[in-house]
This record gives sequence, structure tokens and C-alpha cells, in this order.
Amino acid sequence: MDAKELSLVPDLVFPPKFKMPEFEKYNGTSCLEAHITMFCQRMTGHVNNDQLLIHCFQDSLAGATAKWYSQLSRTQVKSWKDLAQAFMKQYGYVTDIAPYRITLHNMEKKLNESFRQYAQRWREIATQVQPPLLEKETTMLFINTLKAPFINHMLGSTTKSFSDIVMFVEMIENAIRCEKIEVGESTRRSAPKKKENEVSNVNMGYAKPIMVNQPKVVVTGQQALPRQEPNTKQNIEKP
Repeated sequence: MDAKELSLVPDLVFPPKFKMPEFEKYNGTSCLEAHITMFCQRMTGHVNNDQLLIHCFQDSLAGATAKWYSQLSRTQVKSWKDLAQAFMKQYGYVTDIAPYRITLHNMEKKLNESFRQYAQRWREIATQVQPPLLEKETTMLFINTLKAPFINHMLGSTTKSFSDIVMFVEMIENAIRCEKIEVGESTRRSAPKKKENEVSNVNMGYAKPIMVNQPKVVVTGQQALPRQEPNTKQNIEKP
């Protein structure tokens, strides 16, 4: 197999002392324009060298996108502009299916990930929403995805920024791990106490409060009428 035939730029000559930059890998899910912009920024000083740009671009790809690059031919790509346009055409659907705000609202923390991992995953998707989210909107959307016990401690919190929320919840997560906070503690603490004269009557799977008052005396039948005293006056017989 001829190596020269497999290269898009077989006549490439690297500039003296050139060192390949570290690129963010594109896997076909993030923003296309942002990836191309970051790639060109990494290649500052060589943006007029089309052959070098074409060759180095493969190092910024991963997975299916790297395979796509390997299938390109020299007849398709004769300049950096050709490669950039082919790339945008191939993965343009990513922009069309960019996440919406409802996507962020429906996200949940997985059982096998830490809170920081979840926050990073959520924030990465949030950056793809168009139009971009305001910081306050980002914070509110993220708080609304939290479940118990984290949300119980967040209610009433004065934290404003996304980073503050992550730090605050990590403290809660660590306290739970160290058994300084019980998972159901906040729920029990917020439950109202029953009054002394209120009894819980469990019937058919639910509780129904019953008010217990002082016992009343109930008389069945008719109440006896007060007995009339007989006339105590004695009849005086006349002589």
C-alpha cells in the first residue's frame, strides 16, 4: 500500500521547528463553528499554509469524525477551504439538532457519577443552546434539575453563580458521605408536628387526622322529669 496515495497532502513540508499543537477532539456532537475556530487559533502563525492546516486537522478529530477524514480524497480536498466546507456539510445536522432549554430541564444526575461530573456534563450541553443562556437563567435551570437531598438544602440558598452552586452541593455531598447529614433529615425537619389532641388513624393506606375531644355524656331515651314533691300541707279536719 502506497503511503503517498493515502495522504491528502503528500508534498507537505513541515516548517522548521514546527510542533504539533494539542487540539480539542471533535466527536461529532459539539458545535462545528466553535471547533473550527479553536483549531485555527491553535494554528496561529500557520493559517496561510493550507497543506499544513489540512494535515493537522485530522489530529483534532476522534471516533467517527476521524474515520470520515480518512475517507476523503485529494480530488475532494484541494485547499483548507474545501476541507472546512466538507466538514461543515458532513456534520451540519449537529447545529440543527442543538439542545433546547427543555433538554437541560430534563437532565438528571446518574447514579454512577459524582455531582461535579454531572455539573460538567450539564454545563457542556448548556453551552450549545441557542440563543446562549444568560448566567442567571443557567443557574435557575440547573437548580431545577436537582433532586433530593440536594434540592432540600438549596431552597432558600443565596448562591448566585453556577460555580457557587457546584461548590455548595459538593459540600452537601461530602457531608452525606461522612454521615454528618442524613439523607432524609431535611424532610423530617420540615414536617409539621402533630398537635397533642390529634391522632393519626391509618386506614386503607393513608393517614387521616381525627380530632379527639373530651368525652360527652350521652343519655339514651327520655330524660326523667324532675319529680314533684307532694303537697306537704296536711288537711285539717274540722271538728
